[in-house]
Amino acid sequence: AAKTAGCATKLRDCFDRMWADVQNLMPPRASFMNGDSPGLADVAVATLTAPVLLPEKYCGGTYVEYFRRMIEQDEESGLRIESYRATPLGQYCMRVYEAAR
Repeated sequence: AAKTAGCATKLRDCFDRMWADVQNLMPPRASFMNGDSPGLADVAVATLTAPVLLPEKYCGGTYVEYFRRMIEQDEESGLRIESYRATPLGQYCMRVYEAAR
């Protein structure tokens, strides 16, 4: 169990570093990568982050109730999801989902 916990911690740390790297490439808050509306690059980034952010419109909203229950039942995961959503990258991707889905 200790080995599994150590691997999970290393994986989260690696993921956090990658998240920060991608976040540094993002456009200013008021825009998308190619202007005022989301394009293919925006949708690609939002799609890749969706399994972490769990936006309501992910997969057309098919899993929204499942995501809500999961977040309510697992406080640690819920806090982690909310922390990613609160980052500039998370906010950007959630905006793309709202605009493009």
